[in-house]
Amino acid sequence: FRVIQDAPDHILVLLKPLWTPGQEELAAIRERLLDYLKEPLRLETPLVSEIPEGGPKFGSFQSELG
Repeated sequence: FRVIQDAPDHILVLLKPLWTPGQEELAAIRERLLDYLKEPLRLETPLVSEIPEGGPKFGSFQSELG
């Protein structure tokens, strides 16, 4: 996975699953993430086939805020 914050209120979590999760599983992932973060955020959880190379300085977490 990779977490990208591209706006103060928006987080993108790129998910590269080992299997194709169903809509219920994806909804549960989103719900758990939002519950954990405890912030009013817009959260996207797209499924990707690859996580881009040349990752961020802090492993799986990347900030694109200036």
